[in-house]
Amino acid sequence: MLVDSLLEAWPHDDEYARSIQASAAAIIVAVRADRANRTVLDRFLAEYGLSNREGIALMCLAEALL
Repeated sequence: MLVDSLLEAWPHDDEYARSIQASAAAIIVAVRADRANRTVLDRFLAEYGLSNREGIALMCLAEALL
């Protein structure tokens, strides 16, 4: 019930969704461009992404530990 009322009160429309998507894309581009300040986790995820078997196995392990 609370979620339904919050969703009804939230002012969302197509323009707002496009704005959110553009902001998210800009953040992603900026983070990817700033290779010098990558964290250990960023480097780890770049090495073991979900595009290979090791990355998928590590993600399954992490989910199991949660």
